[in-house]
Amino acid sequence: MDNAFAFYYEDNIKLLSKFGKLIFFSPLKNELPDCDLYYFGGGYPELYPELEKFAKKFRKRCYDRLVFGECGGMMFLCRKINVGKRDIKMANLLDMDIVFTNKLQALGYVKCEVINKNPFFEGKLRGHEFHYSYAIADKDVKFAFKTDGKGIKDGYDGALVDNILGSYSHFHFSSAKLKILQ
Repeated sequence: MDNAFAFYYEDNIKLLSKFGKLIFFSPLKNELPDCDLYYFGGGYPELYPELEKFAKKFRKRCYDRLVFGECGGMMFLCRKINVGKRDIKMANLLDMDIVFTNKLQALGYVKCEVINKNPFFEGKLRGHEFHYSYAIADKDVKFAFKTDGKGIKDGYDGALVDNILGSYSHFHFSSAKLKILQ
């Protein structure tokens, strides 16, 4: 939780705090506590090229942990973020690249349905999208959700690799059946 990852639903934080100890840390300060689950909320990783150092360190740590990123957090989990003529290397955990534009790419409330087993959610979820970027996903990317919003690609959201999930949608956790809390 810092300037790069600052958007979290307060209700989500309260809900998570009922089921475990929350540790807040700053990727911008290269802080990386030992956790069972890492949750990167929305934000502006594209504004902080210094995240490259943290991304490399995080990539080495996360393979045996649960990792969820939404919007800016999802962008952090991708290979790179392109902003104009500059590429910022990210964690390289999801087989996607992010491209920033000057035009709004998605805005609005969304409903999603889980279509592929994942370590976080079951059933249906609600949330919202708001982004000025789009993702270029490899052809073999596996998606966790079908959405009535734009999503990552063609109405699909939630890029999934083993225990790592990244979504353009910001979810309201109380709208979903959370597997991590069972």
